[in-house]
Amino acid sequence: MIDFEDYQTLISLGVSPNWQQTGRSVSARTPKGNMLVGRILMDAKAGQRMQYKDGNPLNLRRDNLSIREGGFSVVNNLEQLTAA
Repeated sequence: MIDFEDYQTLISLGVSPNWQQTGRSVSARTPKGNMLVGRILMDAKAGQRMQYKDGNPLNLRRDNLSIREGGFSVVNNLEQLTAA
């Protein structure tokens, strides 16, 4: 589940419309390799962790997504995706 406007933004960034669930996250192929869709949407930075308020990683509506400090990720997917 995702808001239509967010879906359109992802497609405009070159994110494939074919997504897969990878563990407790949803990933998609991008021009820069596979990336986590929630991290792109929320512009999660290195050291931040995605959290799904309702516990459902398939619910990618922004009102269900939040960021927590202290995560283990070392990448910022949005920054990586939009870098030249």
